[in-house]
Amino acid sequence: MKTSKILNNDREKHTFILLLLGSSLNGISLGIILLQEFILQKSLYATLFEITILVMIQPVSNIFFHFLPFFQ
Repeated sequence: MKTSKILNNDREKHTFILLLLGSSLNGISLGIILLQEFILQKSLYATLFEITILVMIQPVSNIFFHFLPFFQ
């Protein structure tokens, strides 16, 4: 009786390693983004209103730049 291997060939191993690397980098970057408000508050001594403005700049600018080509 043969035991089946999870990773059969080199291509699957390479893909698995790339997926692990991508998942770990995604976790690190998401952690930094989630801590952005606390970093702003501690380093800039910002008020809650200023933090809200700084955090909301990114989504508002994304919406603006998605619709910008329609106005040219």
